Amino acid sequence: MSVTEAEIELNLLPWRAQVRRMRRIQLLIIVVASMAVVGAVVAWAGTELWRQWARQSALVEQLQEREQAMRSYLHEQTQFAAAADESLSRAAQRLRSRRRSAQVSQLFALLAPFDNTAVFQTIDWQDFELTITAYIEKPEDLPGLRKVLETWASDAGWLLQTEPPVYQQGTGVHLDIRVWKT
Repeated sequence: MSVTEAEIELNLLPWRAQVRRMRRIQLLIIVVASMAVVGAVVAWAGTELWRQWARQSALVEQLQEREQAMRSYLHEQTQFAAAADESLSRAAQRLRSRRRSAQVSQLFALLAPFDNTAVFQTIDWQDFELTITAYIEKPEDLPGLRKVLETWASDAGWLLQTEPPVYQQGTGVHLDIRVWKT
């Protein structure tokens, strides 16, 4: 190397060092700027995630409130339906009881002509079954009594079953009658 080249080299050394420093600073600025951009992106993403979480939390809370309101409404409706069902059941029972009472009253009215010739020992009503035990003094009244019972049962929508009459000395004809709802 010649002197001039060496001098030029020596003169260029500070400039080269300066260029290297500037490149390092430039690189450092790029790194810091990149980190700032990454930080900004992360901060933005975090903010967006937080907003999404806040929205979803509010939505979940709203849905839970709606669910609770719906459960409360369904519970009230269930109680109302149960009360209505019970009320209808009681009303139906009263109606059946009244209808049964009316039918028995009608039966007694139809049996009234036989009061002098028949003794109705038992008239038992259990649920949907009526059992009558009668003693008939005059066997000739038996067909008329049977006809009255058959007509009443048919009109009332009941089935009629009579046991074969049994003649008993002193009391007359013993008759067991069973009627039940169809």
